[in-house]
Amino acid sequence: MITHNAILMNFKWIIEGRLAACRGPRNERDLSFLASRGVRALVRLSHEDETGMTPATVASAGLRDCYEPTATGSQRSTQSLISAMALRRIARRTAISCY
Repeated sequence: MITHNAILMNFKWIIEGRLAACRGPRNERDLSFLASRGVRALVRLSHEDETGMTPATVASAGLRDCYEPTATGSQRSTQSLISAMALRRIARRTAISCY
């Protein structure tokens, strides 16, 4: 079932129950939505000044945080990709968010 929050967050499992993509969360309600979907870790590609999210805010929702800010249209560094994949292996149910 697609919910209003799923539409707002543009949330979709890319690999069902393991890897999701979504808009970057902007508030605690967005983080709660992700947690309610079973997400256990969040890879954040948007800068904190764009989203207002901090590591402490993400952690307060019970999510592991991987903050890898990237300028729009730029390529990810190899180290950033390794960090994101390592987190996914640890947490199993990971969402990758961008602006």
